[in-house]
Amino acid sequence: ISTASQLHYPRVMNLCANTTMSFYFASGKGGEIEVRQGGPESKMLGVLKVEPTGGLDDYKLTACKLQNEAGTLDLCLTFKGGEGELMRLDSFGFPDSQACLLASGSRQRSEPPYQRMAMSARATSEDPERRAANVFDGELRTFWCPKDQVFPQSLTADLGQPEKISEMRIAQRRHGEGFYSSIKYIKRVAISVSEDGKNFEKLTEQEWPMDPRLRSVQFGTPRQARYVRVDILEAHENEKDKGTSGRVSISELQFVTPEPAQR
Repeated sequence: ISTASQLHYPRVMNLCANTTMSFYFASGKGGEIEVRQGGPESKMLGVLKVEPTGGLDDYKLTACKLQNEAGTLDLCLTFKGGEGELMRLDSFGFPDSQACLLASGSRQRSEPPYQRMAMSARATSEDPERRAANVFDGELRTFWCPKDQVFPQSLTADLGQPEKISEMRIAQRRHGEGFYSSIKYIKRVAISVSEDGKNFEKLTEQEWPMDPRLRSVQFGTPRQARYVRVDILEAHENEKDKGTSGRVSISELQFVTPEPAQR
């Protein structure tokens, strides 16, 4: 991201008034992120002063307070600073709202918006303090993790009603965040959908590399579903985590609809 770059997110739903907006970014030079309602010249809602994190691969989570009305807003992010690459924005969210966690700084105005439905989640097992509901709280520092590391482990999202979904995004917890210092990353995963919560159709089974980047699962043809299940089939093992209590975990689930849902 460089100076004068803009990112547009229409119809960000379920924001509370004067919400907090958190950003997960890396920056070598620092700069500013302006949050505006509508467009780059519209009402200013807040500004995040971005301090250098040590490099473009060293990510940090920080936040700023917005001055916004409650409800659904069109948001525009405008970036300011010096020459060259200012920063890399991995994700952002709204910890004190029920808005969807918006992720990936690469989305442009013409791409489909993220939608926040009346979501809930359940899992085959969960740590008592790291429950499935955390994947919809808009906060990267909270997460779900299973009670043990016996695979497969499943996490099922309930969208509240049938929705047409074109993409799902899965954010895993990163090293150093949250209560546990040791983390295992998902290696093999399957994604299935259902309209009734009983009969599931498997859309894909994938093998992921051992890193914490946000994973995007494209559905190809948009699918009508109320339930989306993530089956974790296998986890990566690495030298840091061998012999530790490291567990796989998911911080946030996100869904993209091909068009804004009608409410």
